[in-house]
Amino acid sequence: MEAGWTRFLDPNNRLQTQILFSLSAAVAERPDLESPGLTADFDNFAAALGAFGRAEGLDPATADREARAIVSSLLGLYLDFFVSRDLELIQGSFDTLKAWVERSTADAAAG
Repeated sequence: MEAGWTRFLDPNNRLQTQILFSLSAAVAERPDLESPGLTADFDNFAAALGAFGRAEGLDPATADREARAIVSSLLGLYLDFFVSRDLELIQGSFDTLKAWVERSTADAAAG
C-alpha cells in the first residue's frame, strides 16, 4: 500500500497516472466501452493486496473486500491530491487509511 501511494506521488509517474484517470473517466462516461487493461490493473492490484491480507490472517472474503476498498481509497486520495494540491491534508488521510488497515490485520491476527 505504501509503495502504491509513493508511486502515485512520484512526479515521474504523472503521465501514467493521468492516463489511468483519463481512461477511468472515459469508461465512467460510456459504460459500453471496455477497458481490459484498466480492469486488469485494478484487479491485479486488488489481488496482490488481498493476498497480503490473507497472509496477515484475514479470511479470504474479508481480505478481498478490503483490498478493493484500499485500491479505491488510494485512487480517491490521489484524485483529491491532484485537485487540491494539499499534500499535508492528503497525507493525513493516507495515514488514517494505513492505520485502519493495520488495525484490521492486527484484529485478524488476534482473533
